Amino acid sequence: MNFTSWLYKKINSRDNITYKDVFDNLFDRILHWIKSKDRFEITIDIELLKINFYLFIYSNNTNNIDNEYYSLQYSDDIVDLFLELKEITYSYGSLLLHEKERTSNDLFNFIFTYINEITNSSDEEDNLYHDYE
Repeated sequence: MNFTSWLYKKINSRDNITYKDVFDNLFDRILHWIKSKDRFEITIDIELLKINFYLFIYSNNTNNIDNEYYSLQYSDDIVDLFLELKEITYSYGSLLLHEKERTSNDLFNFIFTYINEITNSSDEEDNLYHDYE
């Protein structure tokens, strides 16, 4: 089955909910998490991010992000988010994200591939200025 057919496949025969519907819900939840932090900017167009998310869910392929700061700061949040996403898929009658090889690390790698932390240079300059006073 090709990717597009799979994306529009119904999760079960009793309703019209497709995998795309579920992914859209998951994607919205991820966007909400990113925006709730007020510390990040998404580095690509939202529609392209959504397509990359579909492909990530389909293939579970990510780039390994080796960033100790992000890992220490956000790994608990990402674990919580991953568990929430698993619950969402389960509520739709899908076991997607429940596979043995899927972990919160995959989600961490996906998210931190496409976001950067916003640094406020004026705050940094103010701090530097006050340090020299």
